[in-house]
Amino acid sequence: MKISKSESEFLLKNETFIKVCDKIRQEQVKVFLGSTLDDSDAREESYRTVRLLDKFERILKNAIIDEERKDKRK
Repeated sequence: MKISKSESEFLLKNETFIKVCDKIRQEQVKVFLGSTLDDSDAREESYRTVRLLDKFERILKNAIIDEERKDKRK
């Protein structure tokens, strides 16, 4: 499935999207920092969640970059 530049830009500039991503990150940092020494599962889950958000944003940014490169070649 291809994500367009305009779709990506819409999400990356959307205040609600930005707030939700920030809220999830903040919650996961609290989980990570608040975990006990023995609670490696919570830390790992928190880490995976933040990495997933990073990947999601990277996919959106790459869609913009790819389309811009494509436009420059024309």
